[in-house]
Amino acid sequence: MKKKKIILIIVIVIGLFCTSLLTFSFAKYAKNSFWDYYLKSQEFYLSSDDLVSENIVNRIWDGSKVYFNVKNSLNNELITDYDINYDVVCKVLNSDVETDCYINGTNSDTYSGVLSSNSYCVNDTGDNVDVSGYNKSDCEVGGYTWKNQEAVKNLYFELSNAEVTNAEVEIILTSTSPYSKELVGTFKLNKDDNSGKEIDFKINEFLGYSKLYLNSYVDEDKQVTIKWDSSKIRIDINLDEVVSYNVDSNNYINEIVVILTGQGQLYFDFYPVNNVKIGIDDFNISW
Repeated sequence: MKKKKIILIIVIVIGLFCTSLLTFSFAKYAKNSFWDYYLKSQEFYLSSDDLVSENIVNRIWDGSKVYFNVKNSLNNELITDYDINYDVVCKVLNSDVETDCYINGTNSDTYSGVLSSNSYCVNDTGDNVDVSGYNKSDCEVGGYTWKNQEAVKNLYFELSNAEVTNAEVEIILTSTSPYSKELVGTFKLNKDDNSGKEIDFKINEFLGYSKLYLNSYVDEDKQVTIKWDSSKIRIDINLDEVVSYNVDSNNYINEIVVILTGQGQLYFDFYPVNNVKIGIDDFNISW
């Protein structure tokens, strides 16, 4: 009987503990959701292509700067129309050798910045009036559209020790005024033997298709031309993503020109014709 009581007490304690965890998690979720809703109601928008919770960015890395951005918008329509002040903190979570993390060319792991708001007049009426010098009042009185302009800041961090070959770095960006919001991103950096290269490319095989990867190891953008024999392999691509393209006599694409951003990566899906094996030698890549 005594043993049954002890078991019952243990079950009750475990149940209360689990309930408290669920309650806490739900309360935290509800609080965060309410705050996000409140910020949107104030037309406060803060986002990043790289700082996304629970998303780990894996980077092939040559030891140089690692870029990330912050924006005062959620998309082309939802843009904040006032200045946003923010702080950035860089933390080295793991590294094979001891190193410090510095933000934006400073000797500090913290950095403060401002996303400055800007607006302009858009003539979407088709009357060919030049409205570039209009203020908000003149723009709206004239029947034109006053739009907020997206502000994007490209930031970067560096590791102080050149001997680092792999590291995990956390970036925490927090807006300080007029409202508080936190963006967090984790970068896993793996150094390879590509130091000195501008662009590296490789092929990975998957079931029924292959991916061609292009990696940039320099800061500036590069225009890259990729050519292949369209009688052997075919590309699956959204043509809005290319600068230009060429087709063969059968109207199959056999060449694309793309922009590879500094320190960025691109990849394209290719499908074999008649089950041929796709290799890196099947491509002529130049920049």
